[in-house]
Amino acid sequence: HLNELGDEIFGYNIIFACNDEMAIGALAVLESLAKEDEGNIKKLPKIIGYDGTPEIKKFIDENNQHILGTVDVDIQAQARKAIQTMHDLLLRGESKVKCDLVSPKKIKNKWKNSKTHQ
Repeated sequence: HLNELGDEIFGYNIIFACNDEMAIGALAVLESLAKEDEGNIKKLPKIIGYDGTPEIKKFIDENNQHILGTVDVDIQAQARKAIQTMHDLLLRGESKVKCDLVSPKKIKNKWKNSKTHQ
C-alpha cells in the first residue's frame, strides 16, 4: 500500500517491514518513486526487514541506500532446536523439555549518510 501514499511517503523516516520479502517489495516501490521524482530521493524512508533472508542480505552487502538492515532470526538454528525438541518428546518419552531461545541478531548496512546517521 506504499504506492497509495503518494507524496505522504516523503514524511516517513523508516519502514519496518514484517518480513524481508515485504521489505524488498517496499524497496521496489521506493525505487519507483525515486525514478518519478529524482529530487526527493534523499527524502525517501529507509527500510528495515525481519528474517535475515539471503535475498535481503544481498541488498545489505551491496550497501543499498534504502535498506538499513534486517533482524536475522537464524531459521536454521530454530529448525534444529525444534527437531531436537520433537525427538526428545517423541522418542525419548520426555515429558518436559528445556526452553532454549534462539536470539536474533541485527544485520546493518554499512552505507552512511552524514545527515541520517549522526
